[in-house]
Amino acid sequence: MTRTCCASRIVLCVLACCAAFGNRSAAAQEKPSITVVLPSFDDLFADFKVAFDLVGEKGDDKGFETLKSTIETFLVGIDTTKPGGVRIYPTTAGLQPVLSFPVKNAQDYRKLVMNLWDLDIKTSPPPEPRLIRQVPPSVQQRTVRARLTADERLVFKLYDAFLRQEPGQVHFSQQLEQLRLAKGAVPANLLEKYRLAALVDGTAQPAEKRKQAFEVAKREMLAALVRGEHESEVVFNSRKALTEHQVAELERFFVESEKILLGWNLSREKKEAELNIDIAGLPGSDIEKSVELLDKTPDEFAGVSKKDAVFSLSLNFALDPLRQAFVKNIANVERAVVKKAIDEAEKKSKEEKAVDSDLADLVFDILDGTAQLGVANGFIRSWRDAGGELSTVAGGRIPDGSKAKFEKMLTTLAQRSTDNKLEEKIHTEQEIEIHKLTIPKLAQELPEFVGKDGVVYVGIHDKTVWLAAGSEGLDLLKRSIGEVDSTGPKNGLVIDLAVKLGPYVEILNNYYIRNPLAAPAPAARKTDDSKKKSGAKSSEPRRVEAFISAADLRKLALEAFKPGKDMATLTLGREDKTAKVRIKFEEGAIRFAGSALSKFVKENLED
Repeated sequence: MTRTCCASRIVLCVLACCAAFGNRSAAAQEKPSITVVLPSFDDLFADFKVAFDLVGEKGDDKGFETLKSTIETFLVGIDTTKPGGVRIYPTTAGLQPVLSFPVKNAQDYRKLVMNLWDLDIKTSPPPEPRLIRQVPPSVQQRTVRARLTADERLVFKLYDAFLRQEPGQVHFSQQLEQLRLAKGAVPANLLEKYRLAALVDGTAQPAEKRKQAFEVAKREMLAALVRGEHESEVVFNSRKALTEHQVAELERFFVESEKILLGWNLSREKKEAELNIDIAGLPGSDIEKSVELLDKTPDEFAGVSKKDAVFSLSLNFALDPLRQAFVKNIANVERAVVKKAIDEAEKKSKEEKAVDSDLADLVFDILDGTAQLGVANGFIRSWRDAGGELSTVAGGRIPDGSKAKFEKMLTTLAQRSTDNKLEEKIHTEQEIEIHKLTIPKLAQELPEFVGKDGVVYVGIHDKTVWLAAGSEGLDLLKRSIGEVDSTGPKNGLVIDLAVKLGPYVEILNNYYIRNPLAAPAPAARKTDDSKKKSGAKSSEPRRVEAFISAADLRKLALEAFKPGKDMATLTLGREDKTAKVRIKFEEGAIRFAGSALSKFVKENLED
């Protein structure tokens, strides 16, 4: 019973998420703008099995079977050998989704409806005449008004929607008009290369119609931006600016893309996972222009070695006008947030506040200058020694005239505390002046990054700034500057990220061990003490704060990444007019997912 109830909540959450795309009335469109093709449930179970097999030394067969049998409770009548999916149609009233699942024949369809009925997802007309008494008169009236055909049903009780059956398929949607648009199975050809695929088709309708449909979702998202009761105006403005930009990006991708293809694969043999995303804009659109900007600006830091690094990031991302405006705006609103926090800090003296305020101005002046520069270009590399400490080197391109601001920033940081110390121009490498800044407090808070002495080396040039820390920081800084000088700027990937997850999970866990108060405490569950003492059951439902706590997730991650094979990579590049994102995870990430699923099943689904 516990397993079924928990799984029912999960299914209802999925349905509710799908429903969020749409409203109550809709104008028909012939083709979906978005199509998501899901693997068959048999394939899905096989992928789950890969993750569960990696749990511990012997795997977790019991956990897998429990999860499988729980999901199968909802699959009675569905053909588990064929894919299903979601089609989303743009209408004047918003984006309307239709779920489609395969069924072998009419008999299996009847089993499906009867099973839904048993799960309290009722249908009208009912699957059997004897059940008509359980259909309220108001629902019967709605059924008549809907003028359903013989293969259609109204869904009520736990969820309001419509079902339609056709040979080999059953369709589900909140809107009857869109339900009738979905014909046949979802296009399985999208799974030729992937196990799960999603397609945004910019040729299905004119861009103006997609824009009109997105306006509904846009209004709803922006209407949800309400200032909290105890939220200051400057904090609200920052949250508002971020949300408005995210909505603007989503609108542009949906309206102006000619094609967005997303594909997910899980290799059972290699035990690796991969997510691919291809984006191409409509001719003449801002998206097309934005894609064409990629890889146009040479990378000032090309050539810096990443061999054997546990973290490597190269960034050379050109900012189009929309993103430039966002960076400039966020610099202004975040400046106000930070300066307000500094002004209200009770434990800081007037002098400390003045120093921190000047420092904030310097940081956000530089961020504002990046918007004018029109490109975010930089790199980070980290290596780990036998003791677990990191040696890191990083660099970034800065706007013209920023050198003096960085020099002033170093002086300001040194003035924050009498313990801090600045040694200027201790070395010059390829015309880059290197300074040594010592901040002992950093060594207390982040010893894995800055070592025991809290030393950070800073190299400043007219166009670039460099940072290095750790036991080998200075040598790494000199070497990296030399590697850049020998190769010179050149084009390449826009984003190239590779990170070994294990070391950073250890660092995060060590931080919370040192700072237990920094970890958010789980909210206490409400109980009735009088009933608890008497043995009576509380009538108040149990509050579930989270399926798995953050502390438990860290523990699972430590174990999952300990055997190695914990690399995750992300790249963004361009081929002609198509932006290509490639994300890969090694076995450790799949093992972690399996461990989290195993724990969830044990605590929520097993009897």
